[in-house]
Amino acid sequence: MVALNIVMNSYDGKPCKKCNATLRYKSNNACVSCERKRCRSTNYKQQHKQHQSSDDYKKRRREYKYRYLYGLSTEEMFSMRQSSICPICLAKPKRFCVDHDHQTGKVRGLLCYRCNTGLGLFLENPDVLKRAVYYLEKERATQNSE
Repeated sequence: MVALNIVMNSYDGKPCKKCNATLRYKSNNACVSCERKRCRSTNYKQQHKQHQSSDDYKKRRREYKYRYLYGLSTEEMFSMRQSSICPICLAKPKRFCVDHDHQTGKVRGLLCYRCNTGLGLFLENPDVLKRAVYYLEKERATQNSE
């Protein structure tokens, strides 16, 4: 009789709003099976988030990206990173981007984000870059003559 009393106090008697199958709890309007699913998914999300924030995970993910996208080993990346400055703007960025030819896939080197993006926006075409340099130099000359 005591066990039956506990069960009656913990369930509402109305069907669950999510699955319409079983009785729901009084406290959170979820049934037993929906509550179990929620607890499992919440626990999984927390574990996954902790796993992704670990330094080991980040290191392995970075190595995977360099190896499978660009064909570079960790040692090759380390040797390319030795200069620690961008060869175009001579800045010292926090992180480098892998610059590669989109037609051949061959890695050219490491650049800062701005220079790598700039090359992409100029379509990796030296003629377009030369015209941009000519435009900037012409503009600078007209400003100095005024």
